[in-house]
Amino acid sequence: MVSYLTRIFGLARLDLAEDVIQDTLCRAMETWSLHGLPDNPSAWLMRVARNRAIDLLRRDDQFRYLAPELVHFLRLQQDLPVETPAFEKEIQDDQLLMMFSCCHPELSTEAQVTLILKTLCGFSVSEIAHALLDGEDSIEKRLGRARKLFRLSGPFVEITNASEIPKRLEAVYQAIYLLFNEGYHGSRSEPTVREDLCFEAIRLALFLSEHPEGEPMPCLRCFVSTRPVFTAV
Repeated sequence: MVSYLTRIFGLARLDLAEDVIQDTLCRAMETWSLHGLPDNPSAWLMRVARNRAIDLLRRDDQFRYLAPELVHFLRLQQDLPVETPAFEKEIQDDQLLMMFSCCHPELSTEAQVTLILKTLCGFSVSEIAHALLDGEDSIEKRLGRARKLFRLSGPFVEITNASEIPKRLEAVYQAIYLLFNEGYHGSRSEPTVREDLCFEAIRLALFLSEHPEGEPMPCLRCFVSTRPVFTAV
């Protein structure tokens, strides 16, 4: 949901996208407790988030001139089978594309990885600190500087050319590896293995390995090639 909405709002409005998601989750808790789970919870969440985004776009003065096009895009986005690539070798996976978009060239690799883990991988500040062997205060400051940079960079930050991909690979590699590491043996004592994180890291690594500009690092190649099967205990 973060990846989807951030592509609409732009990374400069990351806070707005996160607010929409929080509102959507709160509404889900209220509605589902009364009426039960919908047939397709994921689709329900995306639809409600999209409608909430449309409401905010209509009210926001800074989006006033862009609102008709963005609203139309939001309404049609899920109805399109496959988007036409904006350029040759464009990354088609929303999650992976937003990882690369987080790697602003004016940010250090550590800041890029921190932003990816917090925004797109759902890590808490303490989990990021554990993964990067750093203090929580340092992580908070790093996130604050990164968000400020994106707010000042204009409303939309996208990868517009395949030549930008290799320059940002290192941070994306690290983020995917740390995502797998947190799932396989992370900061939490329970559960021992978080299969959702492991499989998402493997999915992203496989997708990246198949891209013309991507070649997995040795540390990634180990778990991509083995494709471990996890059994719930």
